[in-house]
Amino acid sequence: MEECTFFLTFGTYDGAFFGYEGKIGNALKTVFAFTPHGGCVRCLASQGSLLVSGSTDEIIRIFNSRRRQEAGTLMEHNGSITCLELFGAPQASHLLSGSDDGTVCIWRASDWELLHKLKGHRGGILSLSIHPSGKLALSVGKDRCLKLWNLLTGRCAYTNNLDRDLDLVMWSPKGDRYALSSASEVMIYDVESAEVVARLKHERRVSALAFLSDELLLTGGDDGSVRMWHLSVVAEKKNWLLSRVIALFQGHQARIRSIVPMRTSQTQDGVAPFFASGASDGRVRVWDLRDVDAVVKRSEENQPKSQNTSKKDAKKEVPILPGEEIADSFTESVFDLSSDVRLTCLSADIVDSHSQHKVDQHANKKKQQKRQREEASEKAVESNDEGVVSAMPKKKAKVVVEFDKSTPKKKGTKESQKAATAAVPVAGKSPSAQDTKKQRRKETKKEKKKQKQQQKAASKVEPEGKAKTNTPRTAKQPKPKADAVSKPKTK
Repeated sequence: MEECTFFLTFGTYDGAFFGYEGKIGNALKTVFAFTPHGGCVRCLASQGSLLVSGSTDEIIRIFNSRRRQEAGTLMEHNGSITCLELFGAPQASHLLSGSDDGTVCIWRASDWELLHKLKGHRGGILSLSIHPSGKLALSVGKDRCLKLWNLLTGRCAYTNNLDRDLDLVMWSPKGDRYALSSASEVMIYDVESAEVVARLKHERRVSALAFLSDELLLTGGDDGSVRMWHLSVVAEKKNWLLSRVIALFQGHQARIRSIVPMRTSQTQDGVAPFFASGASDGRVRVWDLRDVDAVVKRSEENQPKSQNTSKKDAKKEVPILPGEEIADSFTESVFDLSSDVRLTCLSADIVDSHSQHKVDQHANKKKQQKRQREEASEKAVESNDEGVVSAMPKKKAKVVVEFDKSTPKKKGTKESQKAATAAVPVAGKSPSAQDTKKQRRKETKKEKKKQKQQQKAASKVEPEGKAKTNTPRTAKQPKPKADAVSKPKTK
């Protein structure tokens, strides 16, 4: 296998990020460490150079992990961000986010536009998983409901009310089955029959899930161990999967918080050659699965041969084998990273030369498309400017209307004379439409004035048959003066 570069990022309870980078055979080195959130980092998701994080501060932050730059923030939820899922390769095209407010938001990664806001849960969202086709998604919430969403229409297609608390949900790589965890049990559902085809039991609560392939499933529990389960079809009973533990990874002393499969560009459709596990004590380990075929083969050899079952026995559930007795135990990992902080979530990515070339090619393609859009917009602006200039009315030269003086003037009123001496333009010259409109307006105004004058004159003339009554005019009487006080006469 060619030399690959591993990128690990984990969040903490105090809102901090820690990023590490390294290659096989070399120690991991710190790439960045900062505190972007004001609360506990609940979830992380990465695809290519894109890294997104959700926190109890109700904010989703977007980063470019290769350039070590923050690209923006998303603020739509009214509760803590509990889960994030990216879809698309080599670069993510869409993001799904779940929150304690019971909603699921669908974001477009090219411009971070909110496409749909899915409402249906009566409690907070606990886990999300996108179907490999990108058209469906599963979600579980605190309301004990499992919902299937149509991402194209933004509507709920199916709801299953279960009488138990649900924790995690995960689609298989082919999308023909999904895993659902509740307390210490993991149930495998078949899509066609919508029935449970396998039950996997842990000693303690299951806290992490991840499919390596359709037949291999990783589960992590509160006991600090990671189990690899092999799911095989039972020949006697096709609607049931025989599940057994074929490997046990022991490297943590605290609860497993995250399990992340790490695929290269050459193993996108096969089994992931590596996976990372992170525990709440701050320890992160990367495990090598390149010899997983040998592990599966050894488990099949050690498995007791199944006897032929009758029709009555086929109706019974196939017993679950004790996996620890025949499982291979792994304690050595490719990377072993210990920190003094409490880990809450983990994101892991692996980049080889081919995948890096794809990422660079995708980035160059996006830049070229952006450049083409800018050029097209500039051309459109220029063409619009030219169109506006051509469409603007040109300034018309003043048309001087010359009258033929040879036309005789007729006697009569001024209006009749003006009407008689209508504009007789000289040959080669014609009055403009604006001038004719002005003349018409003037004529209408004058006609209206004339009508008003005639109406006033008619109102002054009294009607016949009524006698005139002359009322005598009374003289103005002087205002009464105040009584003068007579002074006594003196002799």
